[in-house]
Amino acid sequence: MIDRDFRTPPQMAELQTQASVHVLGCHEIENLYLYPDAIGELLRRAGRSPDETQGILQTVSDRFAGLWIVQRTAMRHPDFPEPTPLVRELAGGLKWDTVADDKERAVRDIVSRYGPLEAGVESKLINSLLRSADVYEKLRESPDLWKTCLGKQVLNSIPRALGLNSADSLERHVFQLWTDKAVALPAEALELLAYLHRI
Repeated sequence: MIDRDFRTPPQMAELQTQASVHVLGCHEIENLYLYPDAIGELLRRAGRSPDETQGILQTVSDRFAGLWIVQRTAMRHPDFPEPTPLVRELAGGLKWDTVADDKERAVRDIVSRYGPLEAGVESKLINSLLRSADVYEKLRESPDLWKTCLGKQVLNSIPRALGLNSADSLERHVFQLWTDKAVALPAEALELLAYLHRI
């Protein structure tokens, strides 16, 4: 079993055929614990509205927008230079509101941390990063955000917004909801269980 990461559906299908593995239907296994029905139920039990779920996911995911944009570009274009530690450091602190204020400037700041690049490579990298920023802009408004955000980072950052102390606590609460059948398992978890039963 491997994470989907930024793989396209054809890449997932090819990998599953060639390597006989299961590719998760979400970015990382941690994303399963961000399932909106489960988050909404936890909010309801805390006396809050489940309608807050998408806004909370969006707010936390937006903290990692720069990293999402860089990682997506790197995975979709393995021919580009590997992001340097300086790129990762800048991207890791680049929130969506900063990117949205001026995408071109944000992307050029990222590219400047790659070091010297050939003119053709630099312009392709800029265009690809801008495309990734546009993709993130659409995804952040999508009900599928929980599946496509950076699962590890969001899972580690979202508990406080839900009144919980840690990612472990959130995982335990969500697992209990599934065990008690208070919330149905997401399709992505059912697919994983079906795969595990086959092996």
